[in-house]
Amino acid sequence: MDGKTLKDAWVRWSGVWHVVFFSLCTLALGLVVLDPSSTNDPILPILLTGLLMAWYAVSLRLSTLPPLGWVAFFAVGWAIWYALAGYNPAFMLVLSGLFPHVFILTGLRLAVGLALMLNTLVLLQLQRINADLTATWMLIMSVAWAGGALLGYYITAIIRQSQERQTLIEQLKEAQTTIAAMERQAGIAHERRLAGELHDTIAQGLIGIVTHLEAADAAADDAAAQRYSDGAKRMARENLREVRHFIWELRPPALEGRKFEEASGPSWAHMHGVSAEVVITGSPQLLSPAHELALLRVTQEALANVGKHAHAHFVTITLSYVPNAVLLDINDDGQGLTLPLNVVGYGLINMRERIETLGGTLSIESSPHDGTTLVVELPLNGK
Repeated sequence: MDGKTLKDAWVRWSGVWHVVFFSLCTLALGLVVLDPSSTNDPILPILLTGLLMAWYAVSLRLSTLPPLGWVAFFAVGWAIWYALAGYNPAFMLVLSGLFPHVFILTGLRLAVGLALMLNTLVLLQLQRINADLTATWMLIMSVAWAGGALLGYYITAIIRQSQERQTLIEQLKEAQTTIAAMERQAGIAHERRLAGELHDTIAQGLIGIVTHLEAADAAADDAAAQRYSDGAKRMARENLREVRHFIWELRPPALEGRKFEEASGPSWAHMHGVSAEVVITGSPQLLSPAHELALLRVTQEALANVGKHAHAHFVTITLSYVPNAVLLDINDDGQGLTLPLNVVGYGLINMRERIETLGGTLSIESSPHDGTTLVVELPLNGK
């Protein structure tokens, strides 16, 4: 806690002390001027009181001075007060505004030293009033100064403790705000992830089930209808399995107990009547669950799109392990994309977000009647 903060705590009460000072000056001057027993010309105390008030008003504009600058500044004002108190003891009342003035403008250590200097002037003034009581006044003023210094340190300690508590409260509020923002961001990311998971699993599965059931209704013979019906049942079971594991947020269920090439191609090829080949090149590496899930979901989404739109006869899925990366190529011999690549649905957006979250890239190459190739590159450093 710096001196400026402690000084500011005094300044918050400065308005009260300013009112006290000017009121006491006015009161003392009134007592002197209206004193019926006084025969002195009131012009001198009026001028000196005006000067003292002007000096005090100047202090309201001051912000910082070096210690010697403060000593010189207070010496000017106190000299004016000393002359007034010498003219009439009624101006001793102004001391109740002069002592707080020191603590308002300066730090505690300097204020205690300046208060001692002001006490010395008070003792000199009291000696002029009654020299016989000098020793008594010295004792009284010394005790008063010591008590005032201790009170000043005590008040400062309370201010420091209050400021530290305020700082702690502000830090706690900032921490709470930061945590709340992080929780909001985490919630948004979690919601996006859930949306992607739902699209890649439940939505695609339901679309496949509906497609197979419609094909079964339109089948030309019972054997074909049964094949489509069996495919719909198989997809429904797989979807149920996905949902259960999705709820528990386990590893991708389609990979559990099986290799990537077993999970990604055969069942889809069987259900859609499209030949599919899975090729693994390079030295297979152990992938993190996040990498496995991303590759699987991208493959599922790409194959779903092939099944719905490409009218392909053959699909090749190539998973290549290269130093520090894994590559996924999905190529079909279908009709290609008929829409520009910038006109995309949620599926492609979700695929790209999955890959980019892991620091990878996703690109698509396609032309009408010439098939489509989807290429994914995932870095494996720090997986």
